[in-house]
Amino acid sequence: GGAAAPGPLLVRANRDMRPGEPLEICYGPLDNDLLLLDYGFVMEDNPHDHVELEVTWDMLDAARELVGGLSAPTSADVQLGSSRLQPFQEAALQRILDWDDNNSATASGSDKTKPGVAIKDRRKVVKLGGSLRADKSLVALCRVMNAGRSEDLVAPAGAKEGQDFLLRGGLDVALDVLPSLPCEANTARTLLGLCVYALGQFPTGMAEDQKLVAAERARLEAMLKSQGDAAASGASAGLVGKELSLRYRLEKKKCVSAAARSFKERLQRCLAPAPASGPA
Repeated sequence: GGAAAPGPLLVRANRDMRPGEPLEICYGPLDNDLLLLDYGFVMEDNPHDHVELEVTWDMLDAARELVGGLSAPTSADVQLGSSRLQPFQEAALQRILDWDDNNSATASGSDKTKPGVAIKDRRKVVKLGGSLRADKSLVALCRVMNAGRSEDLVAPAGAKEGQDFLLRGGLDVALDVLPSLPCEANTARTLLGLCVYALGQFPTGMAEDQKLVAAERARLEAMLKSQGDAAASGASAGLVGKELSLRYRLEKKKCVSAAARSFKERLQRCLAPAPASGPA
């Protein structure tokens, strides 16, 4: 009456394999959170890794001030980071906050049901890092914040996305079609400031983490060498766990730092002098 014994598992390779060659599988486009929680390892330089941040209008305003000491758009009755927004900013902000691509049920979603929450105080969960460097919601929020006039967000002729061209386009929008390079430069500054803020939330720097990872690895290797694999297996489990946690933290910093370099490059391109026109 017991369960039947499982049969053999047959795996076919689609190419010739060398004796002793490791068999590898692809886990898919997963970030290090899922790889660590579900599979027990952290991938170095994972192109899909990112950090999630819950941002508000005031938080982005503070991030912008970290880089360059930017002032708000020169309007007589509007100061970014205050309770007053221009109507076009409020309308654009409403559209972005209603997107569901990065909202979480416990963060941004909860704001939708709270009565009396000012639009500038609503929260949005966004991603920083990864292949996009910043998700489109985050880029859109920064563009709206740095737009001094509604024309700064107007789509160029023929844009498929219509009025949401700059809001939906992310950082893939080419600089030569932007209606306002100063607005885009300040957007890049804001994103760069957000990276500075994110890195500042860690208790250690990258160089210190690299030393800690190397030290834990050396301790583990010394233990295995002196006691043998079997004798040291119990004690080494704690060292492996500590090394993994350090590697996880280090990789998060690396993906934010890579995003920061990308934003700095975009800022420099925005600020580069326009090429001189040739003779008529």
